[in-house]
Amino acid sequence: MLLTFSDAKENDIDELPCVEFYIVDEGETLESIGKKCNDPYILLWNPLIRDAEDIVPGIILRVIPDMDL
Repeated sequence: MLLTFSDAKENDIDELPCVEFYIVDEGETLESIGKKCNDPYILLWNPLIRDAEDIVPGIILRVIPDMDL
């Protein structure tokens, strides 16, 4: 099941941080976002991300949570 912003009510956005797109917060890494969102393939969905330094606060990443993890 893939969750999108249209699936969430305005008040529930904070409770569903890992919808189709994820906005990076201060101090987050690809590894921490991958674990938080159960997305071990986060680099596959974001081919423009080539280096850990490409991850900065405010950047938008595509995530596809793996519900089987």
